[in-house]
Amino acid sequence: MLKSMTGFGRAERAVGDKTFLIDIKSLNGKQFELQLKMPAFLKPFEFQIRKVLSEGLGRGSVDCN
Repeated sequence: MLKSMTGFGRAERAVGDKTFLIDIKSLNGKQFELQLKMPAFLKPFEFQIRKVLSEGLGRGSVDCN
């Protein structure tokens, strides 16, 4: 679990012939709010992605692109 709710991060990873770039920005907040933007081919994994992020972040306002 992260200790601070305000921050940002970026990660890039190549898998096969595709490169994935993820930007996450979080702000202080009492509840967990997630804005998730992703390409259509990742939509089937949206529930799992939301679950992992909510378990790891706990609370705050999070934008993930």
